[in-house]
Amino acid sequence: MISQVRVGLAAGIATINGLNVDPNGLVQGAITPPTAVILPGEPYLEYSVTMGDEVYDLRFTVLLIVGAAYSPENQQALDNYLEPTGAMSIRAAVHSHVTTAYDYAIVRRAFSIGMFEYAGQQYYGAQLTVEVACSV
Repeated sequence: MISQVRVGLAAGIATINGLNVDPNGLVQGAITPPTAVILPGEPYLEYSVTMGDEVYDLRFTVLLIVGAAYSPENQQALDNYLEPTGAMSIRAAVHSHVTTAYDYAIVRRAFSIGMFEYAGQQYYGAQLTVEVACSV
């Protein structure tokens, strides 16, 4: 079930035109910006979040990579992806995506905006925390 959740999350993000994301939500060794990489979050999995044993939560970190370096164009692209609404908004894409893989998904925050390393290369972007509620 966890892999289905990841695929559902990737499908929602993939609705953003021009943003690359693996359709299976798997981490890629090589990427072409702009790219969203879905990584396990912290904590990744919480079991039994209600009195019953049938509900669990997953947390993902979406690594948003807009370019190889900081530039005004990359800053504008990042701003567009981080907007709360709009055609380029990751939050809007995740919140509006309908799937049977999970009950709902919420983009909670964006953080670590700036330069970082991924797969041995330097990139400019940000990280987003996405919480997903699931039922067995």
